[in-house]
Amino acid sequence: MRFLPLFFLLFAAPVLAQSAPIIYDFNDPKAAPIAVPYAAPGGVTAKVDVEIHNGALQLTNRAGGSFGVKWNIPPFDAEEFSVLSFDYTRSDDAKINLFFKVNGAFYGVAFSGPPRVRPGSFLLGAVPNVGNRGRAVIPLRDWLRRFQPRAEKLQVEEILAGNWDNEGYLLAGIGGNGPGATWSIDNLTLAPEPQSAPRFAAPRFEGNSVVWPLESGSTLDTRRAVLEVGGAKFDFASPFLRFETVFQNETPQRRVVLEAGDANLQPKDGQNLELSLGAARATLPFQLASHSAPVPLPRLKWEGGSAPDADFETDLGGWNPASAVLTRETQNPASGNHSLQFHNPRTASLFDGSLSGTIDIAKFPTLTFRYRADDRLRADFRLTWDKKPYSIRFFDRDNPRSRLGTIAGANADGKWHLAQIPLLEWMKKARPDATDFTVENFGVADDGWLGNAQGVKWHLDDFRFAPKVAGSLRAQVVLRDISGVGAVSYALNQNPETVPAATPNATAQLEIPLEGRAAGLYWLHVRAQNGAGKWSEAAHFPVIVGEK
Repeated sequence: MRFLPLFFLLFAAPVLAQSAPIIYDFNDPKAAPIAVPYAAPGGVTAKVDVEIHNGALQLTNRAGGSFGVKWNIPPFDAEEFSVLSFDYTRSDDAKINLFFKVNGAFYGVAFSGPPRVRPGSFLLGAVPNVGNRGRAVIPLRDWLRRFQPRAEKLQVEEILAGNWDNEGYLLAGIGGNGPGATWSIDNLTLAPEPQSAPRFAAPRFEGNSVVWPLESGSTLDTRRAVLEVGGAKFDFASPFLRFETVFQNETPQRRVVLEAGDANLQPKDGQNLELSLGAARATLPFQLASHSAPVPLPRLKWEGGSAPDADFETDLGGWNPASAVLTRETQNPASGNHSLQFHNPRTASLFDGSLSGTIDIAKFPTLTFRYRADDRLRADFRLTWDKKPYSIRFFDRDNPRSRLGTIAGANADGKWHLAQIPLLEWMKKARPDATDFTVENFGVADDGWLGNAQGVKWHLDDFRFAPKVAGSLRAQVVLRDISGVGAVSYALNQNPETVPAATPNATAQLEIPLEGRAAGLYWLHVRAQNGAGKWSEAAHFPVIVGEK
């Protein structure tokens, strides 16, 4: 069983019924195909032949490029027509993915193309075991509900098929989609699936997640559903709760997943967690001896509060996109499992993003971060202080803003590097009479001449404003682990790369005396042992040791 995009179901523009499936068998060779070669905004039209041939809709590529086709079908609600299926054939070199514009956002389904989507789009899932022929089935409603769980409608506004990923020069026809590449579809069906009260199988732990599978054939309406676990309630707008559909032996398996560690649920050893969702009830025992998940990176809660401190393991760390597309990237992070990727979607854009909120630089004098970029990047950090614009030189060449300073040793070689910005020092030099060092806005952009080409990207990780402390350093170690923090190993020095030994020397509540230490930038290196006795990687936190 295979699955393909629901866009194929509706290209003859019929009236959509509430209950009857819509089926296209392409048996009329005189019928005009609704699929047309696609031209991206500002781009050229794909060279694709579209015809009805031998009772199927056949698409043949005449050159390299996207092999892109747009399906001119009327908008429809995937909440109503939830499952798409069709027969297909394809040549080995046909590299095709499917894309749906739903409620204003683009979502992709990997078919025979690269298992990725463009930054700013969202990957719904991948068709399993795609061959030269078969039948595809895609649970469109279920997949979309992971990303839009509370939307009343899942309005499909536009459907595309093709490839827009140029890794390996695929857009040039290298590795696939050359002249003569072909694929076809037949017996295209868009079918509703009735919703009923969900029926659940036994829940289980998977790492730091609670997984509650649905029985085969059972569905769940996420719009108003609420999950209760151990007395804590979560609806599907929660960042910790999701509804997902995975494939086992080409059969879709639905399940509710709660990221219990991120939600700060920490059951005791031997505790029975009570679960409920609607009328469904279950009990899930927690056994510490069975907890074998990798230990997440530790985080800190500083006693005096904190400024932006982002490892990007669970979110964007307070960064907001503007003309840049921001995504959490899993390939080659500086630490942990994620970094933040800035992607430029079009040539000559500001390529900008900014942090939420204001920052008192008198309390957080220095910014440290790790970055990875190549020599195409043109961007500087920018800030607004006392309603005046300033810049910090990174990789731009013509920034019109007043420059506070230049990041030392900035290196665009595609490798990870550590950078430090002594922001308070630079602000005092710029305005010696200043008494208020509140930054109203902080971000990154290509100001002046817009020199970034489409597709330029760079990565950010371990983005931290260092707090200024005196007397003693006090902080709480936090672990996104359902077994909690069992012990801590730390070191405090001026080397940013130290890894403490896997030997406890503290509890989760840190209090480190600072007497006798010279003022300056230090690094607090922390490893955490979870309740099951397993150690995390080291996380490195900058701190400014000052006078009492």
